Amino acid sequence: MERKFKHKKTGEIISYKDGVIKSGSFVFELGCEPSKEYWEEIKKELPIGTKITQVRNIESIKETSYEKTKEGWYFGDLKVWIDESDIGEGKRFQIVEEKAALFTTEDGVSIKEGDNYWFIWVKGKHLPNYQTLYHPYFVENAAKLDSDEYWSKNAKFFSTKKAAENYIVCNKPCLSFNDVWNIGDNKSSDNNYIIISKKQLKELVKAKIDL
Repeated sequence: MERKFKHKKTGEIISYKDGVIKSGSFVFELGCEPSKEYWEEIKKELPIGTKITQVRNIESIKETSYEKTKEGWYFGDLKVWIDESDIGEGKRFQIVEEKAALFTTEDGVSIKEGDNYWFIWVKGKHLPNYQTLYHPYFVENAAKLDSDEYWSKNAKFFSTKKAAENYIVCNKPCLSFNDVWNIGDNKSSDNNYIIISKKQLKELVKAKIDL
């Protein structure tokens, strides 16, 4: 994680990461942090939702889970005090840099780079020859390109195959009047209406589209 320092006398601002100092176009490999005698670290208040994933002890690094809330830092159900000056690269507490969400699936899951997801085509404008409408396709390791509106507006995204199939069952046009009318012996005595349960209708659709 890059950190910024300000010179106590001149006010010069530099960036520091992994032993390297940057100041404008000047880059210098220092090998250690800027001296506290001359440089003061510029601290930014960590935002709500920041998560600490590791704690460094003298001889080991342990996995953990602290999270910052409006009321302070929490470890599970316990509220704890943490000095934020002790959080950062090479310090006792290590934080995770959250990846921004690329898009949100139809079932309400945020997909980030590296996540897996499923999608179906609902329009044919950008449909490849080897793919079909209303069929679930698996994508491994999501990338920024996957959120490109050029093709994503013709598709629907899901976090699981089950969610994709449920969308297909609920939205794909597939039944004729006779398909429903001939479902069984649930017609009224005068043959003016039928009685069908949601379960029966869903099973009829699944059989029709071979899911």
